[in-house]
Formats: sequence, structure tokens, C-alpha cells
Amino acid sequence: MRLTLLTNYDAASSLALRYLLPELNDHKLTVFYTDKPATLKPTSKALKELSQFERSLAGFETPFLASNAKRLNHINQEEGMRCFVESEPELVVSIRHMSILKEPAISIPKHGVINLHSGLLPSYRGVMATFWAMKNGEQKIGTTLHTVDDRRIDTGQIISQSAAPIAYDKSYLWNTLSLYERGCLDIINAVKIISTKETLTFAQQPNNGNYFSFPTQQDIERCNFKLFYPKEAMTWLCKR
Repeated sequence: MRLTLLTNYDAASSLALRYLLPELNDHKLTVFYTDKPATLKPTSKALKELSQFERSLAGFETPFLASNAKRLNHINQEEGMRCFVESEPELVVSIRHMSILKEPAISIPKHGVINLHSGLLPSYRGVMATFWAMKNGEQKIGTTLHTVDDRRIDTGQIISQSAAPIAYDKSYLWNTLSLYERGCLDIINAVKIISTKETLTFAQQPNNGNYFSFPTQQDIERCNFKLFYPKEAMTWLCKR
């Protein structure tokens, strides 16, 4: 099966590729990533520091290089769409991709688009769901694998969810990275079902839900947890 991965140039995406690449090598795989940190609005000092730290991690670039990943910041524009169409995707898997897919892109793969969202839907739609769950004092965080049926954000049908307790003695980044082993297993299972022409089961999301955007500097400073600790992140990236 021709499989196109849409991801982002960050530590969680790097970790996800480490989990996924060995398991998807039976497919014709194309990997695109977004890399546009300047689009964070507002761009806080703390989020800039987090982005810089992620890029400094040893081995950060390895899975992007191993997969011959290409930067694709504007998939809905003419040049971006051309690159996307040339990958001839039968199935698209989105993981942390920072472009909202519009109908022309969504309509191309015959098996559709599925997205691994790093939050439990419908309560935590949007970006940095783990941060907001920790800030709100939740007991657990998780991932949701869902369909992308239109340009609305994180509203598709739920394929599967994986949850884990929050470790409040750890950082936001550690808790986020901890989600991807289970989440990637959900992706692998879904790809296997689709590629063997079996039928995925879906559950409709409830109409209620909450959407979250990037936290401000003030939001971050008011938290009783850190965005990252330098030694923690490597415990995940060194696993693979």
C-alpha cells in the first residue's frame, strides 16, 4: 500500500517515526513534515526554548533522514499539493502535522486520512493537549486515533484511544513523549486492518468538547510543572 505520513519537525514526531518506520517497511512510504515554528501565535519565550531544546537532542534528526522526509509547510497551496499528489497516497497518516488539510487533499487517498491526536477527544481538541490536561489537574492523558473527514480540527470519527496516568513529577515534554509508544501501536494496527481490506470500526464523537490553542507565557509561568528537563527526554529517544 502507498502510505504517506504527514508529521512535524519536533521530538514527539521524531520518536513516533522511530516506532513506526520498522513496522511500516512493507509499504511504499513517503514522509512529509512541517517546520514552521515562527507561526506560533503568540510565540512565547518558553515555547521557543522548548523548540530549541528539542532540536538539540542527540539523534533528533535520525528518523527524518532515514525516511528521506521532505519539508512540506503548505500542503494546500499549489506547489505543496503537487508534491503531495506525486506521493500517490492510498492512505494518509497525520501525526502532529501543523497544516489543516482542506477538502482537495483529504479527497485524494482512497482509504482516507487518519490522525493521531495527542489528547483525549472530545475534551482536548487543538494543540498541546497534554499541557492543558496537566494545567487542569487531570488524572490521565492519552492519544486519539481518528478520521479526518473535513477541515474541522480533531472532530472526526474515533478509531481508538489510549490513556495513561499523568506523572506530575515529570515535565510536560516527558508526559507527551510517553504517549507515543501506545499511540503508534494504534496506528500500526489500523494500517494492518486497512491494508488487509478488513473494516475499521468507528465511533462518532459527542457534540460537546473543548478546543485549546498555544499557551501564553503567562499560562506557562502559572503552572507547577516544567515544560522540559534536559535529561528526561533522552530516556525516550534512547529507547529506539
